[in-house]
Amino acid sequence: MKLYAGGVALAGWALLLPLLTLAPPPPPFLLAVFALLATVTEWLMVPLPRGGFQSAGLAVASAALLIIGPVHTALVMSVGVIIGNGLLHRRRFIHMAFNSGQYILSVLVAGTVFAALHPVAQLLPQALYAG
Repeated sequence: MKLYAGGVALAGWALLLPLLTLAPPPPPFLLAVFALLATVTEWLMVPLPRGGFQSAGLAVASAALLIIGPVHTALVMSVGVIIGNGLLHRRRFIHMAFNSGQYILSVLVAGTVFAALHPVAQLLPQALYAG
């Protein structure tokens, strides 16, 4: 299990770091707002009746995908899950690493699928909504 979790984290961060050099940076204020929202939504998790937890991170990730693009959304959400769900909830390092890698991979795949299906959207570096 640790090997799988470490592999997901390594794959996510290894994919994200080179993409950050290609993507034009969004305004710092937007990045800070989405980082704060991601941290808060991952910290305020709701316990489910049959076990486990659910966060509102999907709402933040969806808005961030449209406004700041998939690459920076992956960065913001992974940092938010590390701080909000890992450090503030004092989860084990392997859980933080897996969750951050999972967020990176899922956001980048969602951005790629959207860009592939939408005829006007560019592949990864830009925001998905250009209006």
